[in-house]
Amino acid sequence: MAKKTKRVEKWRAAAAQQQASGGARRGGSSTGRPANRPTGMARGRQAQRSPRFPTAWIAGGLAVLVLAVGIIYWVNTSGDDDTTELAAVDLTATAAAAVPSSAAPTGDVFGAIPTQPGVALANDGDVASGCWTEAQRTSDGVQPLQWSAAPAMVIDPAQVYTAELMTNYGPMTWQLLPQASDVAVNSFVCLARAGYYDNAPFHRIVDDFVIQGGDPTGTGTGGPGYTIPDTANVGDYSAGMVTMARTGAPNSSGSQFFINTVDNTATFGPNPTYINFARVIAGQETVNAIASVERTTGADGAVSSPVSPVLLQSVTIYQGGIPAAAATPVAAGTPVAATPMGATPVVGPPAMVATPGTAIATPAV
Repeated sequence: MAKKTKRVEKWRAAAAQQQASGGARRGGSSTGRPANRPTGMARGRQAQRSPRFPTAWIAGGLAVLVLAVGIIYWVNTSGDDDTTELAAVDLTATAAAAVPSSAAPTGDVFGAIPTQPGVALANDGDVASGCWTEAQRTSDGVQPLQWSAAPAMVIDPAQVYTAELMTNYGPMTWQLLPQASDVAVNSFVCLARAGYYDNAPFHRIVDDFVIQGGDPTGTGTGGPGYTIPDTANVGDYSAGMVTMARTGAPNSSGSQFFINTVDNTATFGPNPTYINFARVIAGQETVNAIASVERTTGADGAVSSPVSPVLLQSVTIYQGGIPAAAATPVAAGTPVAATPMGATPVVGPPAMVATPGTAIATPAV
């Protein structure tokens, strides 16, 4: 009984001390009631306010792990047998909460569009480029170029990198954005230098939304055998931005990407998890032509599958600037012009190979 009385006195003293020091601001009560037990009108008002992290009153100093409403509360014993303090860790599914490869970008991560000429990096394969070892190269018999792990970091995020893409509808130039996602840029650079993207199709084209490619199988299900982690993102999906495609699962981006043909920032919501890694700086007419090809119903149930293959024939990476023969750069965010479907490719495409699997896609519209 004496022990119980002592505990009650201790509890009241703690409540009084909390009130005297402004504890009510942390969810405390003038009645000395524990902060996680509001009553009557107080409970109604609390429900209307943003969540607060209350002090827990747990006898015996137990360490408890509580999962509720997307918040994990880690209970740290305060040293008192009668009280423990709850420290909250927010695990809301946002881009920033995903495990990033680097801190969230701040400010203008894109910078000025480069105009100086760069040096072409040789497409010398997966091993000679330093991206993978021979032991990491695997094959599933359908898509020969696959690896057991993401590539080693071979780029310098402080450098300027661009990519010259040749398609059967014309060329385009991208400015790669390691400031936004060094891991995604490094993966793209390594895949390009290994020849992974050679003759890969743009398999999904949606009006006023995106053109998607990067899967050599042409099915929307292929990948390089590894995935890269989600990175904290800037959330800019304006026209011309190039973004990694992924499944609904976290950390599921591989080789597929999409070019935003309109401003999709509002479409992807306030907490996007799709990784931006490049932007179109030249060859907008090529983007326009691809966006306007004749299509039929695709695997996504929409009129999104090109009637004739649209191919990414090759990718050349430049370090330090742009290709010498690049077209005059266009301002990032330039919308795709409205043109009729049925544009004519520059050269005829080869046959494509399709395999079953789980589609990697952008959000449905």
